[in-house]
This record gives sequence, C-alpha cells and structure tokens, in this order.
Amino acid sequence: GIVEAFITQPLTYLKNSLQQRDALKFNPRIWWRGSYASCACDGILIGCQFMVCGFLQKQLLRGEYRALSMSEEMFAGFTAGGISGLPCCVLELTMIQQQRFGGTPINTIFRLYSTHGLSIILRGL
Repeated sequence: GIVEAFITQPLTYLKNSLQQRDALKFNPRIWWRGSYASCACDGILIGCQFMVCGFLQKQLLRGEYRALSMSEEMFAGFTAGGISGLPCCVLELTMIQQQRFGGTPINTIFRLYSTHGLSIILRGL
C-alpha cells in the first residue's frame, strides 16, 4: 500500500487537480506534496482493515472451530472497511490540501481546524 501510494502520487495530484479545476503545475515538488499523508492513509487503511476484520471474525466464531459463513465474512469485511474509513478520511483530506497549498501534515490539519472547525475534518464521512 505504501509503495503504491508513493509511486502513484503524481497521478493522484493530476486527478485531484482536474476534479478541482485547478491549473496543472509541472513541478515534481508539487506532484509529491502530500505523499506522507497518502502513504500513511494506505498503510493505516490496510492495517486497520486487517486488524478489525480478524478481530470481528474471532468474535463471530466465539472459539468454535468452523468456517465462517458468507454473511459472516461479508459482515466482518464491510465493517472493517467502514471503520478504516475514519482515519483515512482525515488523511485523504490532508493529502489533497497539501497538494493544493503545501505545508506539513500536522500544520495542514491545524490550519483546516482553525479555519473551518471540526466539520471540515470529518467532511468525507
């Protein structure tokens, strides 16, 4: 996840710029802005999904030795995906804002919070 996020960061910049109708800047320093937030997002996304899904599967089995039903597997997977969206929402917003305006991940979050409040940080949920 982390390697993929770093390698595809220029494409992410291109996508976000086109969606926001921003002028494209042909500057590699700008293309990779937000890489740390993007890598953290992908790493946390995969790690969180794996951990939560495994935890839920164990809870569903309650110590029994059997295969999970399809509905149990789907419940664990969908729930893990939804929960992993909480930290990733903030990190994706941070990455996009860094691409547009620069700054460090922490400064970007503080700037957004001081300017727009908590609602902007949780906007994508």
